[in-house]
Amino acid sequence: MISITVDSFKDSFLTCATCFCHFNQDVRKAKLLPCSHTVCLPCLRKMEEHTGERTLNCPSCRQSFSVPHSGTVDDLPPAFLINNLCELVEKGTRVATPFCTDHIDSRTLYCETCDEAFCESCHSREVESRTESSVVQLSRCGDHVVVPVNTAMTKLHSSVLEQVQQGQSALAMAKSSIEQVRRDLSTSSERVVADINKEFDVLRKHLENRRLHLVDQVEAVKSAKERKLINQLNTIESERSAIGESAEDLAKLQKMSSTMKSLSERYNEVLRLCEPEENSYIQYSPATAQATRDIMAKLSRVGNISVSTTFPGNSTVKQQTQRVLTYIENEFLIETFEIDNRRRTTGGDPISVVWTNLAEENIDKLHKNADPVENSIKDCLNGTYLLTSRVKKSGTYLLDVSIFGRPIKNSPLTVRVETNHIPQWKISLPDVGNPLKVFQDYNEEIYILDEAKELIHVYNCDGTILKNITLPIRGGATVGMAMVPGKEEMFCLNWRQNSVCKFLRNGTFLQSMAFTDLECPTDIVIDSSHGRLLVADPRSSKIFVFNSDFIPQFNFRIGPERGSVMCVQAGIDGDILVGTSLALLCYNSNGIYQREVKLSPSNGANAVRLSVPCCAVCPTTRSIVAVVTETLQKEKNKTRSYISVLDYAGQLRFCIASGRPEFALVRPNGLCVGQGRYAGHVLLVDIHTKSLSAYKFH
Repeated sequence: MISITVDSFKDSFLTCATCFCHFNQDVRKAKLLPCSHTVCLPCLRKMEEHTGERTLNCPSCRQSFSVPHSGTVDDLPPAFLINNLCELVEKGTRVATPFCTDHIDSRTLYCETCDEAFCESCHSREVESRTESSVVQLSRCGDHVVVPVNTAMTKLHSSVLEQVQQGQSALAMAKSSIEQVRRDLSTSSERVVADINKEFDVLRKHLENRRLHLVDQVEAVKSAKERKLINQLNTIESERSAIGESAEDLAKLQKMSSTMKSLSERYNEVLRLCEPEENSYIQYSPATAQATRDIMAKLSRVGNISVSTTFPGNSTVKQQTQRVLTYIENEFLIETFEIDNRRRTTGGDPISVVWTNLAEENIDKLHKNADPVENSIKDCLNGTYLLTSRVKKSGTYLLDVSIFGRPIKNSPLTVRVETNHIPQWKISLPDVGNPLKVFQDYNEEIYILDEAKELIHVYNCDGTILKNITLPIRGGATVGMAMVPGKEEMFCLNWRQNSVCKFLRNGTFLQSMAFTDLECPTDIVIDSSHGRLLVADPRSSKIFVFNSDFIPQFNFRIGPERGSVMCVQAGIDGDILVGTSLALLCYNSNGIYQREVKLSPSNGANAVRLSVPCCAVCPTTRSIVAVVTETLQKEKNKTRSYISVLDYAGQLRFCIASGRPEFALVRPNGLCVGQGRYAGHVLLVDIHTKSLSAYKFH
């Protein structure tokens, strides 16, 4: 059986023999010549315009024919057969369907599940002529999707066309991308060449300046020597004239004796003038071989051409933290690979990052740059890059990462940014009675003051208990703890004895001092910038300042209009921060009031009381972190606590308040800035939940 495709049919029978284009019903209409050959109308028009005569030759057989007298080649009779075939091919939507040679009129079916075509009549006859077991085998398509084969071929044809179109579109995009890279390559090379020329122009200028300086030196030496020699020549001429005059005086006998004496003296002067006072020696000492090598070595280090084998299509970005939170630094790891999926081992790639906020109310509407995102990229020099981003608004974002302006493999990455800050780390303290204060030292060990058990519990940064330090002052009244950064000395504060005690971290007692001016001290802190102790006394509403030897320096009072004293903290540059039942206050190093620090984003309408039980200062980030407890106006016995993070100027950055009950702050008492692993965190103890938590604030 002969089979022919539509394209083969068009190429063989529906093609103009002159231009080899397919006939159609619009532009390339087929015209019938007297010799029975067919030519498309555009070709006939070109032939007529080219010859300018009424007689033309058939392109196939060269037989002459005349253009109709009443018109042009447009009036030649149409080739009805060719035009009808063109119309049939153009309008034909039927797919050539294979059929059974034994049953031409029977339907040919196709099973999509089995991927097989079969004749309906043959299938029925075989089923009738076989046993029951065979019938089951041949009837296996009964539960499958069976459609007429022409329908299946139409669907397949559409699918193939779609895939072809997608492939062509992808190839077109690839071509466009490659052409863009070529253009960028040309631009980059021109820019690099310009940078090279600019730098070496500067070097050439320095070399030329050095050359001119040496030449000027030679000219200056030459001029100085010439002036000296010219002066000597002038002196010689003067002496010659003087000797000539003396020779004339010899004729006068009365002056003979004095003239001889004068000539003798001048002769000695002449002998001195016979030797040139200057020399002609000027020598250029070239650079030594070592100096030349040093210069060449330094020149070889001037500039460097950097290239990269990174293939963006294989590179990835990964979220490093389980949750991405607002206002704090969130880390993402960018890993680069070569085109053969080998990991890159060097850095230097130009990486660009764009965050796009997807508005939750309309996921299709992009709000770009509604809130700027602070990004920093650290080149780890091993093929990886650490992206640190600080996002100010919660929501769903797209993180686009590009290398060389081309997106990486999994870009854009969908990132969910949350505003619900929960602790990065939290442990319970079942063995602690009343955890009041917390401090972390340079060894990353965590010290927790336990008032009830009169101990200081020491933990490592994983939460494992290391040791217990027995307080040197007994009586269950120790409420304050301070440590000297980088040293072994510690201080504790006893409110019942109104005393301050100094001891070592191993528990060795050093010194204790009681003060009659103290009435009920509750907090102590070390101001390492001035080498002094700060003690808060709520009963007297004063802050006492002592030097390291417990000698009082001065004190200042907190007025009742500013609330009751609750805590004290050393600020930056000697400032003193005081937390009260109404606000956080800032005093200078001499105890003079400076300003009030705003701690809450609200305007105070919903809170009747605001207290600051504890606060901390991070000199590295110049941040203030304070625990704030508010009593709500409508429910006077209900309070809520949160952490406020501010810059040191007093600008509120954000608040940390978890909406989950298991992480709620109930009675937070102690707060300190973390070290080492917990850099950028604050450590907090809660006396109600008896827990230690680490919150990230930077």
